[in-house]
Amino acid sequence: MNAFFVRSLRWGLIIVLVASIPEYLRFLNLQRDTVDLIHEVQRILSCLSQGKWIGWGGHFPLLQKIPVLLLEFMGLPEQTILEWLAILSLIAFANLVAWSWKDLRKTSRNLAVFFVAILVSGPLLWYARSSFGEMLAAFFTLGFVISCRENSNAFKIFVFFILAGISKDTAFPFLLIFGLLASSLDLTDPREVRFRRPRWVLIAMGCVTTASINMGFNYLKVGSVFNLPMLNPQLIVQTWKDQLSFFVGIWFSPNGGVLFFWPSLCLLIFLVVREVTKNVFSKGDDTRYKVKAFLPFGVVMSVLLGLTFGFSKWFSPMGWACWGPRLLLPWLPAAGYLLVTAYSRQINEWASYVCQKGRRFWTLSFAWVLVSFGQFIILFRPSLMDPLFFIPDDTCPKVAYITKDPVYYYHCANHLLWTKNPVLLDAYSPGLGPTAFIFSIAWCICLIWFLGFARKERSQDETVRCYSLLQ
Repeated sequence: MNAFFVRSLRWGLIIVLVASIPEYLRFLNLQRDTVDLIHEVQRILSCLSQGKWIGWGGHFPLLQKIPVLLLEFMGLPEQTILEWLAILSLIAFANLVAWSWKDLRKTSRNLAVFFVAILVSGPLLWYARSSFGEMLAAFFTLGFVISCRENSNAFKIFVFFILAGISKDTAFPFLLIFGLLASSLDLTDPREVRFRRPRWVLIAMGCVTTASINMGFNYLKVGSVFNLPMLNPQLIVQTWKDQLSFFVGIWFSPNGGVLFFWPSLCLLIFLVVREVTKNVFSKGDDTRYKVKAFLPFGVVMSVLLGLTFGFSKWFSPMGWACWGPRLLLPWLPAAGYLLVTAYSRQINEWASYVCQKGRRFWTLSFAWVLVSFGQFIILFRPSLMDPLFFIPDDTCPKVAYITKDPVYYYHCANHLLWTKNPVLLDAYSPGLGPTAFIFSIAWCICLIWFLGFARKERSQDETVRCYSLLQ
């Protein structure tokens, strides 16, 4: 009877999952920003057909324009191009997850399970079916970092640097730092730091080439090596109070911050902070070891905080209207990968500790899916984010435009970040969409099942250990 009940539950879960996939794909996020991107590419093609080689205008980075150009050459209508861009994001996400699993599985299945579970429990799921270009940028950024750590051939590293570098005009210095760190991590012992001089030269060449491409493309667009439309003083935050609010909000805002929209990634950061703090403040180790223990974390967080500082100067620090911290998103998978690989031994030890007892494992698993539930429900209830951007309230009764009333705009932006009702709280209300709620719970169960692979690896390791002792 018990076996029949378990089998029935399993088949019920499979049926719900199969039914949820068309629903997930039905709600493609075709963004207004992408419509502007398509029109910008069409304007470029029109200028070129008229013999106008400079002064096309526009502000979107080169990487986003490349797939649109290819689709335009195929003669596809605008709606179809939007849909194919969303499908491209889905393909990029699938490859990002698969590549991460394949690479980390070489070190440990626990490590691969932990990192992939992070990837599929954050806002990447929403962007995976969006026409935004962030998913493509995230894939190339992570691909570049993995290629550097795997010590892949020079051509592969160089190409991935270029593709990641043209995703943003200012990406190349941060890619340089990430590439050097990834190349320095020893493949056999992540605690050891060794720099491969040939990689320094190759990555530096990629940095210079990418900067040259971006500046050349800017010159073709606006007649200057700088992206002048993005340097409009009206779009740059003028007061330190607003910038501080935006800086902190990118990480801690209940309506877009990393802490609330990607808590599993914050768990990884917390584990690394705990390990680094323990090593740095220990009395027994020498200074050289303490520096090595701190270096990867310090480099990764310096890049993320540097990016946060830059985005906090922008009038739209999250990249509104979007789900979570869109502008920072392309960098987070690569940053998480570097932390996981640099501190793989410590994370494996923590995972083994959690898996030692079922109570610890189930507590962590249920807490994981509970705090990540909003990332699943938004996939089937897209109206969840409407209160953030489309429904006015007493504090901001009308739509705010930076170009019309900057004072009112910043007032509403700070209200959205800090005092507006947290949209994630609505995710836990089944009455607003029972079907979406059932689908989301099914996805949560799958995540728990996937986390269970870590326990299986531990059981296999214990079997091997016991067999060795008997021998």
